[in-house]
Amino acid sequence: VIQQRAPDQRGAIAHHGNRNSDWSLEQAGGNVAGETHFQSNADDDAVELTLNSGLNYILAGRIAGSTRFFAATSSMGTVSTSGDGVSIAAGSKTMYVGASDGDEASNAYIGEIIYYNRSLESAEQEQVLSYLRARWGI
Repeated sequence: VIQQRAPDQRGAIAHHGNRNSDWSLEQAGGNVAGETHFQSNADDDAVELTLNSGLNYILAGRIAGSTRFFAATSSMGTVSTSGDGVSIAAGSKTMYVGASDGDEASNAYIGEIIYYNRSLESAEQEQVLSYLRARWGI
């Protein structure tokens, strides 16, 4: 759960391991205003959404097989996108929140992060989304 704000050039909301080699949920401050993407292996163009500054969002990134799914839910509804291209190396890695491993800040207000080490089934994902909607009034 975040509130979208003006980020640094590549402001990571959260990422696991290296933001270019694993997965990263990040804002692209140098591109389109509000552009936020869910990337894997530095593919930051295919799975992106444009979010409104100052609005609260529940962001969901899910990797299932070779597909990345990305959704943003706000008081205005839900928008989503997906794309191919997943390359994540297994291993114990640092989880970064609010800034990348290169210290690029998202500047987003981050309210809550729920992270699973597996892809959730659709029913499980809906349970988490329902919990977050109720908890954060979205």
